[in-house]
Amino acid sequence: MLLDSGSMSGTFVDEFDEGVVTKHGQSSIYRFGRPLYKGTPTACFDGGLLFRIVEENNKNRWSFYNDVPNSEMNVEVIFGPNSDIKALGNTDMTKLSDGSIKCTVVVYPLETELFIEGVCNGYKSNIVAKELTNEYLEDVAVQNTSVIKGEISVMEKLAARDASPDDALAACIAKKTKFLDLTFPPTQESLQTGTVTRMKVIPWERPSMFLSDENALQARLFRNDINPNNIDEGELGDSWFTGALACVAEFPNRIRDMFRHPRSLDEGKNERAIGAYRVTFNKGGWWVNVVVDDYLPCSGGQPIFARSYGDPLELWVSLAQKAYAKLYGGYGFLVVGDPLHALQDITGYPCSSFNTAFETAKLNGGEELFGHLLHYSQAHHHTILVTPTRNALQLQGSTGEAYERLGLLPGHVYKVLKVLSFAESGVFLLLLRNPWSAVAI
Repeated sequence: MLLDSGSMSGTFVDEFDEGVVTKHGQSSIYRFGRPLYKGTPTACFDGGLLFRIVEENNKNRWSFYNDVPNSEMNVEVIFGPNSDIKALGNTDMTKLSDGSIKCTVVVYPLETELFIEGVCNGYKSNIVAKELTNEYLEDVAVQNTSVIKGEISVMEKLAARDASPDDALAACIAKKTKFLDLTFPPTQESLQTGTVTRMKVIPWERPSMFLSDENALQARLFRNDINPNNIDEGELGDSWFTGALACVAEFPNRIRDMFRHPRSLDEGKNERAIGAYRVTFNKGGWWVNVVVDDYLPCSGGQPIFARSYGDPLELWVSLAQKAYAKLYGGYGFLVVGDPLHALQDITGYPCSSFNTAFETAKLNGGEELFGHLLHYSQAHHHTILVTPTRNALQLQGSTGEAYERLGLLPGHVYKVLKVLSFAESGVFLLLLRNPWSAVAI
């Protein structure tokens, strides 16, 4: 399968406003948001994570800001005897037998919690980061459901459920109303469909909901260089799809082409302004333009499934996955799949499997197989390798230790970047891209 580094459009146009991006956190000590209150910030851990904000000119008021998207911070501070303080907000205060005062509060992702105010006579702190609980996610999902139901009601008044995507989008643009996709709504059913395994309850949020107001203004499809190592597969378990997406990300303009508007640049910008995105796939040999809204399954201030690595303001990975889930009927359909199938759907090119050739190579040493791989590499064909799943390794009686030594994960996709043959010495080398490791190659 031959891919080039060019774009279908021939020349680069800043269709997606990449040229006006303010890089995330480049002038701030905070990574994912900002505290609600202004004061003197102190990082509670090396590298930030949680910050104590003290407002000296406002009754020496303390607050804590959690700058971590996937953990809650359990804060405990014991103030010395003779401290004259008052608990604020959700802070619990307990007077201890020695006259000291214990104050505790839980700070959830990207939230700021008021803590105390007053005069402190020394203190010592104990802060523990904990994984978000299912109960927390369910509470957030319930809160968001009322918002979603309201938006569904508005959409049903603007456009019928069987309205075409173009008609629904036109109605939203005319009324300057955020688009919500009635054919693939942000509900638990859209997550569950396609798998018998019960999916946990996950909140759905737009970027304007899971990002701070300041960061939401900087949310874009593309904010960083498009490359395979900017993809975080998240928690769904669809490494077959994210791996295929990472392979195509070797050619950045091919990824951009997936999101280009089929008619005009201006129409695309108008649609994205109301939270609507188009993603093009090739299903069954036919090009299909899939329209989705920007509601994403989220946890703690970022998408919980596929996402851009380290930057929740960049949306292309999450939206590509959502559009692919819609194409097949639900996120559940993505839990298991074939990366060759995904590659064909993403690129439109035919794909072939080497499974039989690999089995033969185990018997004859693999010289013929490597000869084919060398030929395909020299012809600039798109070649991938897929490691066996954990179940497959167990059936083979293998622990997978050989893969672990090479830093390769079970059931993951790796692109072949280069093939070298030293036939006279019987040495054949493959250079692989490893998008799932800190060591990229």
